[in-house]
Amino acid sequence: MMLFGRNNTDLASIHNFYVSTGSGNPDKPIAYGPGSIINGSLMITNDKVLSAKSIRVIFKCEEVDSSKKIKTSIFSVETVVWGNPSESDMKSELPSGSHMYLFAIRLPQVNYPPSMHDSHFGHRIGYTLQGVIDLASEPHFTATVPVIYLPLVTTNLPTSEMTQVFEKEDKKIKVTAKLIKPAYCPGDLCTVKMTTNNNSDTKISSVQVQLLAVATTLSPNHSAAVQDEHIHKQYSILSESFYVSIAKQTRDQQDILKFHIPSNLVPTFTNKMGKYIDIAYRVEITFPNQHSGMFSSQQHLDTITLPITIATVPPSYPIEIAIHESAQQDELPSFIPNIESPMPSPVHYPADRAYSVSPSNSFQMSNDMDISEEDAAFVLNQNESQIDASGYLMVPGGPPITARRESATSDMSECATLTA
Repeated sequence: MMLFGRNNTDLASIHNFYVSTGSGNPDKPIAYGPGSIINGSLMITNDKVLSAKSIRVIFKCEEVDSSKKIKTSIFSVETVVWGNPSESDMKSELPSGSHMYLFAIRLPQVNYPPSMHDSHFGHRIGYTLQGVIDLASEPHFTATVPVIYLPLVTTNLPTSEMTQVFEKEDKKIKVTAKLIKPAYCPGDLCTVKMTTNNNSDTKISSVQVQLLAVATTLSPNHSAAVQDEHIHKQYSILSESFYVSIAKQTRDQQDILKFHIPSNLVPTFTNKMGKYIDIAYRVEITFPNQHSGMFSSQQHLDTITLPITIATVPPSYPIEIAIHESAQQDELPSFIPNIESPMPSPVHYPADRAYSVSPSNSFQMSNDMDISEEDAAFVLNQNESQIDASGYLMVPGGPPITARRESATSDMSECATLTA
């Protein structure tokens, strides 16, 4: 009974127990990536002296199979910011007052799977931070803080281009479609250049453009002895109809088709950590059924398919760090030691504390936070040009779209790149 009463008293004396990071604001949240560093703080305010073993910060990644409601841990790492090591049973006394403990987590130069929330693929991956105080009676946890993670995805492949010849009433229509960039980031304006030689006697007045995602997973009964046990599922991300004016018996008719890549897309990626899933995208341009003038619900042969890479870094942006894939949990995030808390600890996190958590400027810390020479080697040049606040892209957000547009027949212009 005494222990129960003390437990209630200890918990009642704890206020403002939370973990925070410099993760931007709701309108512009920041995404972390390989080689970046997560800076954060744990705040606790207690009205009386507390007997506790330690205060810890836990950083973990978990995946959830939405169909089976099964949660699997990809990794979990932690550090003690106050008190005794995890292997010790000794208790210490936390004085009354407000206390803030700073921490920093270095992410390895490994592509972990991207954060996936409410995705089309029935598969979610979440990264979270959480604080815990190990009281003499029982541990007490903070609320979890989500962390957005995006792998470094770009491409060295040439731009996607495809030529298809269709036959209409024994007349040939030759169409060449080309993406003007080898890769696009979520939120980018995607531009397709289409050149048509219409040798038929039929005018083409519209085309349909679809952005499709293909998710490949292993079958539930997968075994290493059996080959090709993959399951492929296709999802329509957006569909738009474009008005064109391709006259009959015309040559080298050029049309520009533009649409926005939805900003909530998961990048092109193959996840080998945890459940296997491969996410790929393609753009399909479909010509309508010329007899009815409408798009048929049945599968067409009159379709051009262009593979497209959804990247987290524009192809033109220089990549100066070496990223490698890891199928094993051999490289984990690590807490950087000796991040000292200021004394006395303020009640509120100071608004003027200048440090960035962007991968392009990932370890800029205030003057009262010293780091070792080894850790300083991970600092990227503060004067480098930044794509945007995260160093990669702003965090996805926004629904898929369906619309009708007119194509542009004027001079082709480059797609918009990400800006701050």
